[in-house]
Formats: sequence, structure tokens, C-alpha cells
Amino acid sequence: SLLYLDLYSLVLAALQGSRHYASFEIMQKSAKIQELVADDRLAGGLVAWGKTGTFDQSEIVDILAAKMMQQPHQALAGLEILRYLQMQRALVLDKPTATRILAMYLQLFYWLPHTAFINGQLVKQIGIQADAVVRVEADRILAAQQRARQFDPAPPLVHQAPLTAGDQLLFDKMIHLSQSMGVF
Repeated sequence: SLLYLDLYSLVLAALQGSRHYASFEIMQKSAKIQELVADDRLAGGLVAWGKTGTFDQSEIVDILAAKMMQQPHQALAGLEILRYLQMQRALVLDKPTATRILAMYLQLFYWLPHTAFINGQLVKQIGIQADAVVRVEADRILAAQQRARQFDPAPPLVHQAPLTAGDQLLFDKMIHLSQSMGVF
């Protein structure tokens, strides 16, 4: 729904530090979502967080994982909300949860290679708590993004990123393709 996109824009601005009353706005938008969809657990959890100051994450990550295929915009909004809640110290992520969250961001990145899904701030915040395998994957994408920024994007066929052997080849191709498409 469009309310989740509104919620995403609020959370994104809050993560960048440009919203002073973000917690209140997030709770207010979540209440609207809960009015429309009474069984929306994420919205219900956010409303409860606004009232109590604590957030119950027990089922939320499972719900977001289920939404990844059919409602990725809601899953992304939920993932960003979890990051915001962690920044506000309303949520403490354990290693398995942080690993699942970072893996979902990677899944979104593989769907559409964009810095909104994997970036330095996100990997620094979530990756430090995640399993090494997932963190290394995210770090490889960050390195490929950094290499891609060093090249002039126009025209894309003149300055191609040097391709390396093995798994890095796939990342370089994805980054180069997304750069030539104007994604970042």
C-alpha cells in the first residue's frame, strides 16, 4: 500500500537525521496502517512501541521475510524501520536476526542492484552483528560499488570496469550494469 511507502520515506529521512519528530510520525502513520489492515503486525508493533517504548521483534523478521517476494516495498520499509529502532536503542539485534536482516538486504540488492539496498552505513550498522559469510558478501558489494564510482559512467562501453576472476566477476557485472542503467 502507499502508506508503507509514506512510512518508508519517513524512516529514510529519520535515518539521515532530517526528522526531529520521526518517532511520533512513524507511530502516527503506523496507526493509519493498522486502521486499514487490523492484522498488520508490524504496524501494531510500531503503535505499541510508541505507547510503551519497547518493540517486540519476535515475529517481525519472519513476517518481513514472507513479504520479500510479494510485497518487497513493505519488506524494505520494515527493514528500514528495524534499523531506525536499533538506532533509537529500542531494539537490540542478536546475531541470527542481524544475519537474516542483512541477507534480506542482499536479496533486494540482487533483485535491483542499488545503493539503497547495500551501502556503507547499512553494512556498518547491521553487518557488524551478522555472520561473517553474509558480512563478507556485503563488503564485496561495497568494494565493487567503490570501484564502479572510479570510472566515468558515460559512455558505458568505453570505460568498462576491469573484470576479475571467480565470484567477483558477477559482482562487477552487476555493478557495471546498474551504473550504465543510471541506478547509481
